[in-house]
Amino acid sequence: MNRFIRQLVVLALTLSSVVATSGATVPHIDWISPPVAVQGSPGFSLIVNGSGFTSTSVVRWNGSDRPTTFISSTELQAEISADDLAVVGDASVTVFTYQGGHVSGKVQGKVRI
Repeated sequence: MNRFIRQLVVLALTLSSVVATSGATVPHIDWISPPVAVQGSPGFSLIVNGSGFTSTSVVRWNGSDRPTTFISSTELQAEISADDLAVVGDASVTVFTYQGGHVSGKVQGKVRI
């Protein structure tokens, strides 16, 4: 009987762990600032406003992680380098949260001449 109770306790702990990790919030971007950058300009700090951000969230510029500072669950700040601004066109901005593995929908930034 003791072995059965131990197995139930292990099963209960495992299930509670699965529920806790699967309940992670999916990040969502409302807006970015600035939405437009000039080709060839120096890097800048990009503000990402939305919801569901955590300390493990990172801003991705065209699919690549950028150094990100967690400000709050609704705001992140990412460092966009001059190399990111070398080519004119649309830039895909997303937020990926490592804890939970969720990614936001993308928002288009623009790099213009």
